[in-house]
Amino acid sequence: MSSSQNIGNDINSRKWISLPILADFNNYHPNSKVRGYSSLLCGKALFLLTLILTFPLSASSSSASLTQERVYGADNVLGFVRENEKFIINVTAAIPGDPTIEPTQVSLNSPNTGPFFEKCESLGNAYFACSTSFNAQQLANNPFMFTVRLFNEDKTKDSETTVEGTKDVLPPQISSFRIVPNKTKAGNVSLQ
Repeated sequence: MSSSQNIGNDINSRKWISLPILADFNNYHPNSKVRGYSSLLCGKALFLLTLILTFPLSASSSSASLTQERVYGADNVLGFVRENEKFIINVTAAIPGDPTIEPTQVSLNSPNTGPFFEKCESLGNAYFACSTSFNAQQLANNPFMFTVRLFNEDKTKDSETTVEGTKDVLPPQISSFRIVPNKTKAGNVSLQ
C-alpha cells in the first residue's frame, strides 16, 4: 500500500489538521481519536451562543428609553381626544444610573427649554410614569403628533420618541333605535 492510500486509515496520520480552526492543536494526542475536540468545540459554541443571546439584554438595559407612549382624553380611548378637552400624554421613562427622573427631564415638542411634563411617578426598577396634559383646542393638525424628549440631569438629550393621536371631531350618529317590547305595563324594557 502506498503512503497516500494509508492516510485516513492510520489514527497516527496527520489528517487531524483538517479539523476546524477553533480546535486546540496544542492538546492533540494521536491516541485520543479526536474525542476531546468535540467537547472543546461544544464548549466554545455554547460560550459564543451565550454571548449572542445576552447581548441584546445588556444593550437594552444600558440605554435610556421612552416607551409606552399614550395619549387619551376623558373617555380613556387610546389615541383619541375630543375636540375641546384637556387630554393626557403619558410615557414611561428610564435612564440607567439615574435613580430619579424629574418632570423637568421630560420635554414636549422642544429642546430642554420646555414645556416640561407635569409629574413623574416611580414604577419601580428605575422606570417612571411621566404625564402632562394638553388642551385639544391648541392643536392645529389632525391627526396630531408630539415629540417627547428625555434629558439627563446635565440637560443633554438622551432619547426621544413621538406620540400620535387623533382629534375626534365627528359626533356619534344613531342609525337605528327601537324599544322591545313595544308596549308594556310591567317588566324590563330593552333599548336596541
